[in-house]
Amino acid sequence: MGSLTITTVYVRPEANIETSKLAEATRKEHIIVGDLNAHNTNWGGKRTNQMGETVADLLEDGYIILID
Repeated sequence: MGSLTITTVYVRPEANIETSKLAEATRKEHIIVGDLNAHNTNWGGKRTNQMGETVADLLEDGYIILID
């Protein structure tokens, strides 16, 4: 039986986590939850910030991301 890692994250509004760091964390059975402060016009935002670009990159790479 495998293991599952769950990580909670809060990203300050002007901060960014590099795409490679988030992708590295999700290589195994891993769920990342929290407030990423990711904004992107692709999913109805009024603006796009760095973190929004990072999340968009992960979506393009096939990662599953739920956004509220």
